[in-house]
Amino acid sequence: MLAIVYFIAFVSLQRQIIGLAGEKGVAPAADLINKMRNLWGLAGFWNAPSLFWWEASDHLLTWACARGIVS
Repeated sequence: MLAIVYFIAFVSLQRQIIGLAGEKGVAPAADLINKMRNLWGLAGFWNAPSLFWWEASDHLLTWACARGIVS
């Protein structure tokens, strides 16, 4: 049952992620990461660990949602 909930959540997120956190979205993930990088430097990775520290492109955001669906 929980797997169905996660599946639905990731499918829904995949359809919305570009408009929400994409490069031209409402709250771009890359801007947030850059602000954290400027505030904390490399120690920011330990304060807020994420794959998106290296790249927060639309492609990677969509890929992460796809991985959630498959998982």
